[in-house]
Amino acid sequence: MGEPTLQTDIERLYTAGKELMPDAADRLSKLAGDVSGQLETLNKQAALAGDPAILCTMLGVGNDVYDILRQGVISLNNAAAAMIKTADDYRRTDQAARDDFNRLKKNLQTEPQPRAAEVPPWLAKLEGDGAGTGDESTPSTPDPDAPSVDAEQREENEENSEFEHERQKRRG
Repeated sequence: MGEPTLQTDIERLYTAGKELMPDAADRLSKLAGDVSGQLETLNKQAALAGDPAILCTMLGVGNDVYDILRQGVISLNNAAAAMIKTADDYRRTDQAARDDFNRLKKNLQTEPQPRAAEVPPWLAKLEGDGAGTGDESTPSTPDPDAPSVDAEQREENEENSEFEHERQKRRG
């Protein structure tokens, strides 16, 4: 590691607003996209499993995590803009800040307002029955029938299966 350097207040403000916060917002945006993709998969699997309570609860928690990540991206974008505006105002009203600004690395002096991180889209709540919409929908698997409901059919199937098995054995 290099020697620690002292940073002036103006340098800290511009570094945070132009580099650190935008980088953090980009990471949160990517993470939100990853969470969204996993939630879609979990939602389909939950539907195929008949939407058991535990999977629906996990979808609800996942939705909450996604919403927090999404709001974090928005907050970091806003904080970065506010940090730069504060630094600009500080530089405009304080001679020492102007002097410090003139000694900054060129990228902090000349970098424009950073591009805001992409805000993940709003995500509908996923705890309901089934998954997806339109052609990509996965209906919820219905609860199985009680064993007594199809007992006769199962017995008949078993008898037919035994009969067919014996017939195949006789054929050789």
